[in-house]
Amino acid sequence: MRSSNRTTQLLTALGVAVGLMTAAQALSAQAHTGPLTPEPIRLASVAVDGVDLGIADDHMYRRPIVWSTHPPDKPEGNEKVGYFREGEEARPGIFIAWRNTELVEEVEVRVRNLGNQEGRGEVSIDIINDGGQVELHLEPLEYNRVITIPPRDKGGLEGRVVKMTADRRLNRLIDLYDRIRKPYSVRATVRTVGAVDANLTDNVKFKSFNIPFAAMPGYRQTYNYRFTNDSAGTRQVRWKLESTQLPTGWQVSGTSLPKEPFAFTSGTPLIGSVSIDVPTSTREGEMAELRLSLVDATTGEILNQREWFLARDVTPPTISEVRIRTQQPIQLRMEPGMVRIDLMASDLGSGVFEASGVWVDFSSDGGRTFMGITAAYETGNFITPTSFTANIGPFRPRTKLIVFVGAMDCAGNVARYGPEEVVTE
Repeated sequence: MRSSNRTTQLLTALGVAVGLMTAAQALSAQAHTGPLTPEPIRLASVAVDGVDLGIADDHMYRRPIVWSTHPPDKPEGNEKVGYFREGEEARPGIFIAWRNTELVEEVEVRVRNLGNQEGRGEVSIDIINDGGQVELHLEPLEYNRVITIPPRDKGGLEGRVVKMTADRRLNRLIDLYDRIRKPYSVRATVRTVGAVDANLTDNVKFKSFNIPFAAMPGYRQTYNYRFTNDSAGTRQVRWKLESTQLPTGWQVSGTSLPKEPFAFTSGTPLIGSVSIDVPTSTREGEMAELRLSLVDATTGEILNQREWFLARDVTPPTISEVRIRTQQPIQLRMEPGMVRIDLMASDLGSGVFEASGVWVDFSSDGGRTFMGITAAYETGNFITPTSFTANIGPFRPRTKLIVFVGAMDCAGNVARYGPEEVVTE
């Protein structure tokens, strides 16, 4: 009995030692950099057996930079090709700035099913700061608590858009982070209910905001990351680096990513960077989508992820159809002394920046000082002309205002309309 206990203790000690060695090797790799070879982002080529729910990519509201070089597919003959060709580039199908009549920001996520059987799942959204902590958790409305997605070939590939319940906490958080350009991510999760999911690699996806999106020819673009294990115990994980097809000459490098699984201990940070060398020959419209993930070594489930969209875009958005109203139209309700600004904004490069990419600056003291307000999204896809509105005031009668309208795209290009001089009623 004593010998058996000693053997058990020895094996336990060896197991711990092996785990520590593996973790130590993973951490020491952070000191090494070199070329990286991403694997292709998973394609929805054929239906798999069973249920395979996942967070869809941005097929419906595809980044326009892809549209400009790869237009949407059209059915050929009797064969249904789908919305886009296989291999098309995309960002995760997660969207901010869908606002209701109370001007509360919302988040929508598209869920797909690549299986040959109908699937049911629960969806949630988390807003995560650049340190990896969850700032806000969102869930769907009650009638959408458990969603049903048909098989892939019966509508599952296009999937279903799920709207999250939100309140003004989301407005305050996103507006603050956007004003100070603080990086954050939106994590979308779908948990399969009543069945074993055939593939867990796309049940969780992240979409990043306020990171460097603009590709500068001749420069090395770098994205810094930090992963932490916030769970109570150690997880066996492995790295996974994916990308869309890279433009000619774009080279990926960065902190070494060991292929072997390793023990990721609680509270241990993994800090590193991924870089892309953008050649001087890069043309307007070229882009790349990279995803760096920590994956459960056994199940393949994504535990943490960073998403990086990089685009060559030097063309600012287009602002059009600006209307400034000081009197209440028949179809709109306006309080006395208020001014309403309606406009359209579009960007066929990297898209109008979601959540706070359109704003109004105004002055009531002849231009000596200005105040700004974020315009509310109304309808559109941030690519083709999309409507926005802003209400400012109330002001005293006969107040003279100077008004400018601004719009920014994901690459940081800014357009400005104005000045317009307005006298309140």
